[in-house]
Amino acid sequence: MGLLAGVGVVFGGGGEPVAAFPCSDDSCGIRPVRLMFALEYSSAMDQPFDAQTTRLERAIEAIEAIVDFDNGFIAQTFVLGLMRFGSDPDPNAPDTAIFGDVTGLRDGVKLDVPWYNALDPGKKYIECTDGSPIVEALAGLPAPPGGTGSWTKGALEFTKAYIAASDADHPQDLGKRGALVVLYTAGIWTDPTGAQKLGPAAADPISTATELAGLGVPTHVVNVGGQPGKLFADPLAKAGGTGQALHVDDLQGVASAFNAFVAQLKNEKYLPVCEPGIPRMMFLLDASSAMLNVGPAHGQPGQSAWDQVREVLAGQASVLGTILNNNQPLDEIGRFGLVAFGGEGPGEHTLVVQYDHCPRQRIAWGLDPWSSCEAPGCVDPYAPPPIVWTSHNGAEIDPPGFDQDVLSHMPRCDLDPQTPEACTGSGRLTHLGLERVAANLATYKAQCLAPGSAEPCNEDTPFLNMLITDGPSVSTDAQVEAQLVSLFDAGVVTRVFGLGDAVDPSQLEAMAAWGSGGAFPASFAADGDELADAIADMLVSYIEKLTFDECCSFDQKCTLESGTDTGSTSEDSGSDGGDTNGSGDTTEGVASTGPSGSTSSSGSTSPTSSTDSMTPTTGSMTPMTPTTTASSPTSEAGSTTGEEQVNASDAGCGCASQSARTPHALLLLLFAGLLRRRACPLGRPGRSPT
Repeated sequence: MGLLAGVGVVFGGGGEPVAAFPCSDDSCGIRPVRLMFALEYSSAMDQPFDAQTTRLERAIEAIEAIVDFDNGFIAQTFVLGLMRFGSDPDPNAPDTAIFGDVTGLRDGVKLDVPWYNALDPGKKYIECTDGSPIVEALAGLPAPPGGTGSWTKGALEFTKAYIAASDADHPQDLGKRGALVVLYTAGIWTDPTGAQKLGPAAADPISTATELAGLGVPTHVVNVGGQPGKLFADPLAKAGGTGQALHVDDLQGVASAFNAFVAQLKNEKYLPVCEPGIPRMMFLLDASSAMLNVGPAHGQPGQSAWDQVREVLAGQASVLGTILNNNQPLDEIGRFGLVAFGGEGPGEHTLVVQYDHCPRQRIAWGLDPWSSCEAPGCVDPYAPPPIVWTSHNGAEIDPPGFDQDVLSHMPRCDLDPQTPEACTGSGRLTHLGLERVAANLATYKAQCLAPGSAEPCNEDTPFLNMLITDGPSVSTDAQVEAQLVSLFDAGVVTRVFGLGDAVDPSQLEAMAAWGSGGAFPASFAADGDELADAIADMLVSYIEKLTFDECCSFDQKCTLESGTDTGSTSEDSGSDGGDTNGSGDTTEGVASTGPSGSTSSSGSTSPTSSTDSMTPTTGSMTPMTPTTTASSPTSEAGSTTGEEQVNASDAGCGCASQSARTPHALLLLLFAGLLRRRACPLGRPGRSPT
């Protein structure tokens, strides 16, 4: 019927971590919102909506579409109720039935699906249903009897009284359980008996909608009466605090209406606001030419410090996949980014990835030598110098086809006649890298602090930098100290990690002290494994110290889209196929994607899709296209954002578990910026591939 047409386009770009209200015993402190579908059941609803359906049939289809959306996720999120309204043949007599009605309307209304069983001593709200009570109540509903009016005011009066009774029956809610009405109507209201249209004034539903709005209960009006109905539905929606009526096929409008109400509850402190508490963590990576060399020569795949760091951050056993005690990896909880820094030349300081969830695929591609290898400047990214790299934006080429800017970056690999086998050209000006981080931080915070930001932050949002280097900085101590102290004074701690035996321990210890106010020492690692352990231990300790309300949860899931092409940018590079390391032997560690999707370590073909894993197994790390990416502030190149695929299962704590499912963008929009809080301790049972 076209009701769901274009939903993916309409709702793209929500992208926030999402969580439903808990299906639990109220231990999480959140009260699922009550939603009342009020369906007009009048003779006017029996008129044709189009050539195939009546207005009533279309309204029922629309309600069922919302209830069934995403395998009933909305039904498991709200406390759903359904009432129908028509007219009352005798307003002065109680329990009056409409002549010919067999569906149970009395006094012009019928509560088909209550929010709770009023006869139950505990009066527990009916939560976490599969939506079947609503669907069953609507199934096979006959056409309304002829002569049935549309006493809309009576429906709203009934709902107002039902909300008051519900509040009285649940004093433990302390007035913190929200409610909203979604009214499906042909627009033209009648008096109680249905004999008079649009009169008398005492029967105008606007007064009751205004009263409900004053109580914090918005009335969303969904019009099935075409343009004539809209003339009267719009004023009712305005009185109900929702602006204007929505067309019955406008699923975008219905979702936006829910979103606005949830935002209102957040503003009124009825719901926790969890997004600002999510830590933002930036890797600052040494991109000096020395990172590419092993001794006096350009390193082969998996041997250089560059490839080791890439493996640590984005390989099969990535530190970002460290599993916490809540059974989720680090990068599903925090937002990570990466800046690379080198010398003074143009393009030597690059924001590779902006703060975001699930960045491993993007980091893997951005640091992959093949991503920046384009003929004629580069044919083999592991060949002796000179190599001229070409930076690409992964959002502008496909593959990888990222939904936001990811800039590939490599240290310079110039030829020095004194060391003809080793890459040279990029220095290690640490203070310029820190300047780049600080500038990006200022831009990012200006956007996330702005009202209505898609990923809000506040003055208490935790920010952390992680500086990784394999040698001594050529910046002066004063230059580095000034940047680190300035960041620390702005509330950003910088942790320092040295890789290999070429670092200057005293210099790194000084940097660590400047970056943390003397609170933390530098960490030293002989190889990639030790670096991974040091970073993972630090991150877990850091996140353990963050506190969230017990009803915050982190339901981001890092997945690959089935059918995603994980090959390289060979079509853009013009590179040849074949064995790229010259030996044909498999190399341990990171194997970059070569031409036509082959790996540089073995020349074998990389997998072209995955549905379970975010990165392929070690030895075949390839640039990957993410499912979609969460909305992030624009980087310098001007990013575009898309919708992040998430999984709304809940691991528990005080909140009961829910079955795993993947909410559609409707829910992303609906709960933008909301996370269920939990008091679960976060710890590290171990790092494992995910």
